[in-house]
Amino acid sequence: MTLLNQNNLRETWATRVGVILAVTGSAVGLGNFLRFPGLAAQYGGGTFIVPYIVSLLLLGIPIALAEWGLGRYGGTRGYNSAPGIFRTVRRSRTASYMGVLGPVLPLIIYMYYVIVQAWCLGYAWMYLRGQIKAETEQEAGAVFASYIGYGADGDALRVTQTPVLAFAAVCFLVNFALIYWGIRKGIELFCRIAMPALVICAIIVLIRVVTLPAPADAPHQNVVNGLGYMWNPVTQPENLAPGDENVRPLLEHAGASVVPVHAEGDEAGITLEALEIVDRRRFFEAVALTPWRIEALKVDDPQRFDAPPRDAIEADRDRFEALFERDEELYPEVFANDADWAGHEAVIHAARVLRMVEPFEGRVIFAHDRSRIDMEIEDDRAAFTAPGFFASMANPELWLAAASQVFFTLSVGFGIIITYSSYMRRRDDVALSSVTACAGNTFCELALAGMIVIPATFVLLGVSAVANPHSTFSLGFQALPAVFTTMPDEVFGFNVREAWGLSPGYAFGFLFFFLLFLAAVTSAISMLQPGLAFLEEGLGLGRRASTALLATVTAMGAFIVVLFSRGAAAMDTMDFWVGQFLVFIMATIQVIFFAWILGAKRGLKEIDEGAELRIPRSYTFLIKYVTPTFLLVVFAFWLAQRAPGRIQALIDLPEGAIPVPLVAVFLIVWVFVLFTILTSVALRRWRRQESAETDVSP
Repeated sequence: MTLLNQNNLRETWATRVGVILAVTGSAVGLGNFLRFPGLAAQYGGGTFIVPYIVSLLLLGIPIALAEWGLGRYGGTRGYNSAPGIFRTVRRSRTASYMGVLGPVLPLIIYMYYVIVQAWCLGYAWMYLRGQIKAETEQEAGAVFASYIGYGADGDALRVTQTPVLAFAAVCFLVNFALIYWGIRKGIELFCRIAMPALVICAIIVLIRVVTLPAPADAPHQNVVNGLGYMWNPVTQPENLAPGDENVRPLLEHAGASVVPVHAEGDEAGITLEALEIVDRRRFFEAVALTPWRIEALKVDDPQRFDAPPRDAIEADRDRFEALFERDEELYPEVFANDADWAGHEAVIHAARVLRMVEPFEGRVIFAHDRSRIDMEIEDDRAAFTAPGFFASMANPELWLAAASQVFFTLSVGFGIIITYSSYMRRRDDVALSSVTACAGNTFCELALAGMIVIPATFVLLGVSAVANPHSTFSLGFQALPAVFTTMPDEVFGFNVREAWGLSPGYAFGFLFFFLLFLAAVTSAISMLQPGLAFLEEGLGLGRRASTALLATVTAMGAFIVVLFSRGAAAMDTMDFWVGQFLVFIMATIQVIFFAWILGAKRGLKEIDEGAELRIPRSYTFLIKYVTPTFLLVVFAFWLAQRAPGRIQALIDLPEGAIPVPLVAVFLIVWVFVLFTILTSVALRRWRRQESAETDVSP
C-alpha cells in the first residue's frame, strides 16, 4: 500500500552519517549529562551500571532495532508518522489509533523540555558574562531557584527577575526554524555540525576534570577516587535498604567497628550507635559516604584525647571553625564541652560527619575505648550490616531507575526513532545505523557525562555532594556551578587568571552548559518532527501551516510549565505521566506490533534488508518473549511503587491552592484527545487517497 503523492515527493536522509548523527542527537540530551550522573551517584556508582547495561541489552537495543525496522517499513510505503506506519502493519482503524501516542508523547515532552533547554542556554550566557558567583551548593541552589521561579508560581514570568522567557523564545525560534527547513537542510545539516561540536566541548571539559588537583585539606578527594566512585560499586545504606528507619553506619570498609548500644539513666530508651575508629585515615576518607548527620557529640573522658592547650586552639581557630561550620543552635552539646579539647583531631573528624545531610533521632558517640562507654552494649552487628553487591541487585528500585534511564536516554518508546527511520531508503542499512546510534549515545553517557559530572563534583565538593543529589537537575544546576566557581586558576601549571584576567572556571562552565544546549537542540527538534510529519501526511497541511500549528500548541503547554513554576510542579507531573508512564505504554505497543503483528521473523527480514551488520537469529526469540516479559515486569513494579503516590497527589490537593497536578494532567488529556480527533480525520483522508489510487491503477 503506497500513497503516490507522498511516495514521489517524500523526504529522505542525504547520508548514512547524517541519519546516525540525527538519531544519536535525538538520544544524546539532558538525560545523558544531567539525569544519568544523578542516578548513578544516587544508586552507588558501579552498582547502578550493572542493571543499566542489562536493561540496555534486553530492552534498549532490541526495542530500538524494532523501531528502526517499523519506521523504514512504513516509510517506504509512504508514511512517516506512527498512526500511518501502524496502518501499514495492520490495516485497521484500531492500529492507527494505537499509534496516536507516537506524535503526542514527544510533543508533550517538548513542552517542558524546551524550558530546560532555555535554562541551559541562560546558564551558558551567564557564564560567558561572568555573572554566576556561587561558591557553595547552597548558593548555587539559591541562584537556580531564583532563575527558574522555583519559589512561587509566576516568578519565572517576571522579566526583571529572570530572563527565562527570553531564552525560551530563542530556543523556540531555533527549534522551529530547523524543522521548518526539513530533514536534509534543517535537522541533518544541524546534527552533522552540532554533534561533533558537542563531543569536542565535552572532551575539553573532561580533560580539565581529570587533571583537577585534590584540595589541600582533603587529599582523598582526588580524580582517581572520583572515577572509582563512578565505576566501582558503592554500598550506600539508604539506597540499598529503602524504607529501613534505622541508620546503617559504615562498617569495615569505613575502617570503623560499629555496634548498637542502649542508653541508660536519663537517656533510657534512645537507641545509639558507638563507633570505635580503627583506621582514622580510612575512616576520614569513607565517612563522607554516610548520608546521616550526627546531631550531638559526647566524649566521656576528654583527657584521653590528649587535647591541645587553649592558646593553641585560639591560634588555629579560623581553620577549625571553617572546617566545623560552627552552628551553636544546631549542635549545642558539642560546644557545651570543654574548649580545651574541642579543636582536637578527633572532634574535627566528627565535624565532618556533623556536616552530613538528613538528621536522625538519636546520637552517636565516638570513643577510642569502648569499655569506657557507660552503656549496655547489644552486640548485634548483623542488624547493622549494609547489604553487599549481590544483595543490592535485589533492590527493585535500582532496576526501575536503570530501565527508565535506558528508555529516556535512547529515546525508545517516544515515537521519535520510528519517525526518523521512516525517512530512510529501501536499501539503507537499518541494523548498523541502529547499533551505531545506540553505541554513540552510550559513549556520550558513560565516557563523557558520567566522567565529567561525578569526578568534578567529587573532587571540589566532596562525596556528600555526589551521593545525595536533591533532584534530577541538582548535580547539573547546583553542584556543578559551585564546582566551576571554585575551580583552580592554574591549568597545567599556568595561571590563567594572572596571565589573561579570565577565570578558567567560567570558561569551562560556559563550555559545559553550551554543550548541554546543543544536546538539548538535537533532542528538541527530534521531538517536534513526529508531530510535524503527522500534520503534513494526515491533514495534508503544508510545511508553514504545520509548523505554525505545532508552535501554537507547544507554546501553550510551555507557558503552563513556566506559569506554574513553584516546586516545578507542572513539569514534574508531566514528566511522570508522559515521560515515564506513557513511554512504557508506547514501548509495549511497538514491541507488540513488531514482534506479534508484523511478526518477529518478518521484522528481522526487514532489518536485514540492505544490512552490512547481520543481527543474530536469536533476536526473534529475544524481541518476542524476553524483551516484552522484562518490560512488563519492570513496568508492573514501577506502577506498584510510583503510581499510588502520584494518584493520591491528584486527589489530596491543598485547599485554596491552584490544583497544578490536575492542570498538567488536563493538558495531557487535551493534547491526546486533540490528536485522536485529528487521527480520525487523517484516516478518512488516507482512505480517500487509497480509493483514488485503486481507481487509477490499471
